[in-house]
Amino acid sequence: MKKLGVAVIGTGSWGKNHARVYNELPSTELIAICDVNPERAKTTANQYGVKAYTNSTRMLKNKEIEAISVCTWSTHLAKEALKGLRAGKHVLVEKPMATNTKQAEKLCETAQQNGLILTVGFLMRSFLDSNASVKQWKTKKSAN
Repeated sequence: MKKLGVAVIGTGSWGKNHARVYNELPSTELIAICDVNPERAKTTANQYGVKAYTNSTRMLKNKEIEAISVCTWSTHLAKEALKGLRAGKHVLVEKPMATNTKQAEKLCETAQQNGLILTVGFLMRSFLDSNASVKQWKTKKSAN
């Protein structure tokens, strides 16, 4: 099975986590790391033996990259996600996906028009909701 080529934009704590997980998943191949801070980009990229970029537009030209995670400051998430979609990449963007509804609608429209997957990272919310559901199920089961 061909691995999905992925890259991460933003190397704060959450971006580093995305890079680690992509590196560990058998179905993905981490191709590149991008951060506006050259030292952080290089440090994280070296950790995984991938290419470091400081310019996402340049990185998105890499044809090996099929999907990206956008883990930048919240005020830059929509801009970077839109760049990825326009470059033909599937996008996982951390929350909040946009700072206003107009930006969010533009992201959704661009993904749909290009047949791309756009998803928002709600990991902790999903985990907490799932955890609550399991607790409710256990409570009902023990009551029976």
